Formats: sequence, structure tokens, C-alpha cells
Amino acid sequence: HRTDEERLRKAIEVSRLYEITIVLKGHHTMTVRPDGKVYINSSGNAGMATAGSGDVLTGVIAALIAQGYAPDLAVALGIYLHGLAGDLAEHEHDAYGVMASDIADYMAAPSTMWCADSASAMLQVGKNAECTELTQPFSVVQCIQWLSGHH
Repeated sequence: HRTDEERLRKAIEVSRLYEITIVLKGHHTMTVRPDGKVYINSSGNAGMATAGSGDVLTGVIAALIAQGYAPDLAVALGIYLHGLAGDLAEHEHDAYGVMASDIADYMAAPSTMWCADSASAMLQVGKNAECTELTQPFSVVQCIQWLSGHH
């Protein structure tokens, strides 16, 4: 494909044809659903373009599906959380020093505060963030459980 637009159009076509959810990895990774909806991810960074990063993402998505999330939601949520873990790894290792294992480590390590606004369920991250509902460090995994009511 010559352009990002052509790449996206083809993904939408294939997603509809085969009734599958497609992950288009890139600067802003996209989730393409069979109904034609496209979610553009806002987390992540260039340091995540490293060997094994996609394998970590696949594991995150598979784990969410195994927990009972619908595949399209698991893909969009998995991509977002994977990107957040990559952003945290970049802060520690710099963009050129991030390895897939660093991303995986941040998926489980309670190294920062994960906050959820109860009204909008929007995630915010920050090393010294104030949380109204959560008062302890939460890992990405714990955050997923909290958001889904499994805490």
C-alpha cells in the first residue's frame, strides 16, 4: 500500500469480509472492527518498535479475551494498556533503550498510580497522581480488574 489511507481502507475491507478485528500497528496503532468502526490509539511511542513488542501485545490481548472481554474490546483495551506500559518503559529507559521485556514488566509491576475516574472510566497515569477512588499503586493488570469490577 502506498499510503496510510490505502492501508486503512484495505484493513476495513478485509475486516468486513472475514468478520474479524484487525490490529494495524504503527505510529498510532488502530483497531479495525468488522462493523467499519476504527479506534485510533493515543498511547505508545517510537521506542516500542522493537523485537518482541508485538508478541507482548498479542499476549495482553489474549489474556483479556481469556478473562471474558469481547474480542473487539480486548483488542482496543489491550493496545491502549500496552502503549501505556511502553510509555512508562520509555520514561525509564529512553526511547532507544526500550525492550519488549520492559513493556511486559510494566504490565504487571505496580510502579505508578493507575487512576480511574468513576464517571468516565478514563485512565490517567502519573507517578504522583492524586486518585479519589484508589489510594495505592496499581499495575495495569490490577487497573483492568478494577475497571471491570473484579477488584
